[in-house]
Amino acid sequence: MLHEGLLDFYKGFRHDAHPMSMLVGVVGALSSYYPDQVQDIKNPEHRYEAAIRLLAKMPTIAANIHKYIIGQPYVFQFVCFSGGDNSN
Repeated sequence: MLHEGLLDFYKGFRHDAHPMSMLVGVVGALSSYYPDQVQDIKNPEHRYEAAIRLLAKMPTIAANIHKYIIGQPYVFQFVCFSGGDNSN
C-alpha cells in the first residue's frame, strides 16, 4: 500500500513517458514519504528491512504506472480484508 500523496507524484509524468523512468522517479520519492523507515543506515538489519519494504511495494508501483499510462484510475486496496478476500 502506498501513501495517497505519492499517487499525485505520477501526475508529473507525461502519459507517454517510459515506465522505467517513472519507476526510478517514484522509488526516489519514497524516501520523502517514508523517512522513518530506516532509523540507522549503518545498521545492516535496518537496511535489510528497508530493502524488503521497497521490494514489497514494487508490484503496486508498477501496477500504478501501468494504470497511469493507459489512462485508467488506480485500484485501491481494501485494508480491512486479507489478501485473498480483497475482491470488489
